[in-house]
Amino acid sequence: MGKQSEAILTDAQKKKLAEIRAKGPQQPERPGGGAGRRDPYAALNLTDDQKKKVTAIQAAESAERRALFSGGNREGMREKMTAMREKTNKNIEAILTDEQKKKFKEMQSQRPTRPQGRPGGEGKGKQRPGRSDA
Repeated sequence: MGKQSEAILTDAQKKKLAEIRAKGPQQPERPGGGAGRRDPYAALNLTDDQKKKVTAIQAAESAERRALFSGGNREGMREKMTAMREKTNKNIEAILTDEQKKKFKEMQSQRPTRPQGRPGGEGKGKQRPGRSDA
């Protein structure tokens, strides 16, 4: 901050600014507390071994997804992504206990669904109400 900006600050504001600068950059807090990305599997209470396996499964899916995107062929992308996600979920379920599987399925059913088609949820070719031009 320049001298002109600091000239308009009160002593209390300058002190607060110095404290903020001393802390360094911080990530903003997300709703629900905590900063950064949350662990979607925290509620499952995974063992260290399970965590390693889940990480490996996710890394494999990520590599497969990157290969899919870099291929350039977007034909059937949604179906391929859905199949990939189902395969990943199946592989994760295979390493869970019965109680964890139950909780995992419950978590999956509570995930928000994304609207189909273009942003706004309208598919291609639909007209908005009250419009006659296409």
